[in-house]
Amino acid sequence: MHARFDAWEHSVRITQDDDEITEIAGEENIFAKEDRAFIDAVKSGSGDGLLATYEDGFKSLQIACAADKSMETGEVISNF
Repeated sequence: MHARFDAWEHSVRITQDDDEITEIAGEENIFAKEDRAFIDAVKSGSGDGLLATYEDGFKSLQIACAADKSMETGEVISNF
């Protein structure tokens, strides 16, 4: 599977190993929305406003690091 992020709003094009392509549109101000959900969760002591587990968050970090490396090198990063 390969994911290509083309813009700051997190638009993504995902190509599966069987060449099936899924495109997901991003959202405006996504970083502000994500930050607000996290800050509200910390303030309230509840994760009700968060949609991901810690494990999902770790996987997201791995994907973000792979995307960053891909942007730097221009290469597809598929082993993360």
